[in-house]
Amino acid sequence: MKAPDRFCSLLFDEISLSGGFHYEKVKQYISGYEDLGSLGRTNRAANHALVFMVRGVRRQWKQVIAYYFTSHIVSAENLRFLIIEIILQLQEVGLTVVATVCDQGPTNGAAVNQLCGKNPYYFYVNKYRIVTIYDVPHLLKNTRNALLKCKIEFAPHKCAKFEHIKNAFNFDQRKTFKSLPKLREEHFNFADSYVKMKVKVAAAQLSSSMASAIETYTALEVLEPEAIFTAEFVHKIDTLFDSLNSSSSQVCDHKIFKSALHKGSPHLTFWSELLEELGQWKLIHLTKKTDVTNRYYFVDGWQTTIRSVIFLWNSLNSLDGFSYLNLRAFNQEPLENLFSSIRQHGAANTNPTCHQFTAALKTVVVNKLVSPTNVDRNCEADGCAPLDDLLSLLKTVDNDSSKFSSIENRDDEDDEQSETLLNFNISELDDLPPEDVQGLAYVAGWVLKNINVPDCQKCHNILYSSEVTNRHLLTSFREVDCTQRLTYASELVMSLLKNIHDCLYEFLETSGFQRNLEDTFKNLFKQNVSYSEEHCTDHDSFNLILDRCTPFLIFKFCRDKHKRKRISDGHVKKMKKLKVSRV
Repeated sequence: MKAPDRFCSLLFDEISLSGGFHYEKVKQYISGYEDLGSLGRTNRAANHALVFMVRGVRRQWKQVIAYYFTSHIVSAENLRFLIIEIILQLQEVGLTVVATVCDQGPTNGAAVNQLCGKNPYYFYVNKYRIVTIYDVPHLLKNTRNALLKCKIEFAPHKCAKFEHIKNAFNFDQRKTFKSLPKLREEHFNFADSYVKMKVKVAAAQLSSSMASAIETYTALEVLEPEAIFTAEFVHKIDTLFDSLNSSSSQVCDHKIFKSALHKGSPHLTFWSELLEELGQWKLIHLTKKTDVTNRYYFVDGWQTTIRSVIFLWNSLNSLDGFSYLNLRAFNQEPLENLFSSIRQHGAANTNPTCHQFTAALKTVVVNKLVSPTNVDRNCEADGCAPLDDLLSLLKTVDNDSSKFSSIENRDDEDDEQSETLLNFNISELDDLPPEDVQGLAYVAGWVLKNINVPDCQKCHNILYSSEVTNRHLLTSFREVDCTQRLTYASELVMSLLKNIHDCLYEFLETSGFQRNLEDTFKNLFKQNVSYSEEHCTDHDSFNLILDRCTPFLIFKFCRDKHKRKRISDGHVKKMKKLKVSRV
């Protein structure tokens, strides 16, 4: 790859997951816990995946490079650490990160502020200056959302109000030939969070078509005279959105800002003038009539993004291959399309667990799925091709569990803590109610049937019951006829299985997030519980049973702990639309 093609932006965002645990037997860990890579794992259940992706600035490429599982939201301090760690690793492989791109979530903003410090919009990693950019489609939505509760005073005695936009739409709906064909009544139902998050809805409501409609209806005296200020504001936002979100190298005659940034383009002049205006904007609450400008961050987001893009252009336009700058290289479309592809994995898994997310992500990456197939997706196709399918890396990870678990750098320390903190409580078989023993006896027989019991009379006398007792009622009733085909375990095996189960559950409740679970537990169990004296001295049947029981009991723990999926109202409505479209 040529040097100019190595310039890239670092995108990061979170996708919501449902709670759920799954035991990865080969890797000996349970997925579903918070996992921050080199920062370690915690005992908190994960419900979000934080994904990092790089996207080419000059050449249209993209690549998923890291993902982490978080409980609710990652802390700003941890996010700052991960950003720096990833940028350092990207620099080591020869990529040049020139910008970070994210939305204006509270954690993202706090992490960016920590990175930049006293600098207004940039930070340094290894003496390389990296600017911070906020995703322009998110800024557009935030601007529209602010208008729902506030009027925006964007110039002296000039205020923009959303009621003018709504009134213009309402009047337009009565016409035979409509000026706003892209908008529908449900697009103004903001009680539906799914509608509220749609970029195309915000773009249509703050478009040049809307501005023209407001101007027309104001001139016809259908709207009040001050609606003309809202039209002016909408024109301004539409131009700003076009200027920061266009990729075409060809200049469009009727929308000159809807093109890539190049020498002689009017973008820089427009941005310079707008930067002065943005600092004077005020947001007035519609009902309280108070100044709430400090409660909204989209104005600062526009300013930061404009300054960052201006700096990048001044830095790159003198380099070979940068006669123009594709500004869509600095939005989150590839990441949003990745999330959409993951949610469409299989039939439609709109709210996957950690395990399902990982499986879907591997499928999407290996098959180089560049965009989702859903026509109702929230983003346009990004036009980027994946750099690599990472198939060789995935094979290496799957076949080498020791390398996979290397992010946990404190295994020995964790083992010592577990050994110190855990005090296994040994239970007696006689303490169990008779009905509880029935299932235990059946499972104990299944375990014996699935291990290689030595051909030793002493082992058989210890492991198998010499007679069918009241504790084997379930097992005997499971026989298909009078012939004894099932295995009847001794009370010693039942007691061992019961204690393995109870001790393992106790261990997993406090240490289930750790790696190397089987090896760690078996060592602890053998140190705290002794059955060796009661077993054959020539054959290690105790370890045979322990080795066979531990994996399937961990699976049982995950199944018992698994929570029922909860799907948001927006996802439910989305699924209803999908079902209707298929009928």
